[in-house]
Amino acid sequence: IIAERLGEWREVPPAPGAVALFARAHVGLVLGRDDFIHASRRTDTVIDRFSARTWASLPTRFYEVAQ
Repeated sequence: IIAERLGEWREVPPAPGAVALFARAHVGLVLGRDDFIHASRRTDTVIDRFSARTWASLPTRFYEVAQ
C-alpha cells in the first residue's frame, strides 16, 4: 500500500504534520521535533521518540501529500 501511494507524496523536512516513513515499512505522524504517533499490533496507538533506540537506527524520510 505504501509503495502504491508514495508517488502522491512529496518529501519534506521533518515538521509537525508530516508523515514519517521508516525503512519503507512503517509510518507515523510527526508531532514535534522528537515525537511522533504511530500504531502497531502490539501497542495500539503510542507516542514515541525518533531518538529511541528502536527508531533512531532506521532510515527515515518525511512526506506530505502532494497537492
